[in-house]
Amino acid sequence: MNFVIPDDKLPLFPRPLPDTKIFERENDPPLGPRVFVIARDKWGEYRIPFPIYFTDQNVFNAQMRVPLADDVSIVAWRLS
Repeated sequence: MNFVIPDDKLPLFPRPLPDTKIFERENDPPLGPRVFVIARDKWGEYRIPFPIYFTDQNVFNAQMRVPLADDVSIVAWRLS
C-alpha cells in the first residue's frame, strides 16, 4: 500500500534542528549582518539552510535577496 503526503503538508526545508545552545533566543538579531536562523511556520520549527539578514522592514534571503514568506517567524538566530 502506498501512502502519498500532499505537497502542501511537507515542510519546505526538512532539516533536523541543530544544537540550539549556540542559537540566541532571547535578543533580536542585529540589522544588516548575515545570520543563520531557526524558523517556525505552520509545519513546525526548522533551520533555514541559507543565511538571511534583517532590515527595518523585512527578513531577506541573503543569497537571493528576496524576502522570506510572511507566515515564517524567527525563533532563534546566530551570526553566520
